[in-house]
Amino acid sequence: MRFFRPFLFLVLSMTLAASRSSADDRLPIPSAESVKKADEVIKGLFKDEYAKAKTKAPVKLTLAAMLLKQAGEAKDDAASKYVLLCEARELSAKGGDPDLAAKAAADLAAQFKISPGEALIPIADTLTSGATTLVSLQA
Repeated sequence: MRFFRPFLFLVLSMTLAASRSSADDRLPIPSAESVKKADEVIKGLFKDEYAKAKTKAPVKLTLAAMLLKQAGEAKDDAASKYVLLCEARELSAKGGDPDLAAKAAADLAAQFKISPGEALIPIADTLTSGATTLVSLQA
């Protein structure tokens, strides 16, 4: 049941996206250059957390939640907000929390001009490989 929630979340997000008015007030995807700069700054600020998260799934999830919270607070810097959401999405998928990954992907699609499906594509393999592993463990 746990693995169906992200997909339900995706369907709901897609429904919301389809019901949007023609005036799309979401932010454009930042330029590659601004994303690269923001990525360097964020990874520098959270250097110790990233180092610990390389080998420990719980630390990945803690860092993902922290980055997701920071993204909500990044009001004036679109590139930082974009990087924070992408990193939260990636780390939560790698850490084994599909709900948090789906939340980060949905926030990304809600705030930037990217579809919910496109927001999930980068983590689809990670999420499905984790689901396969857990299903095989239950058998």
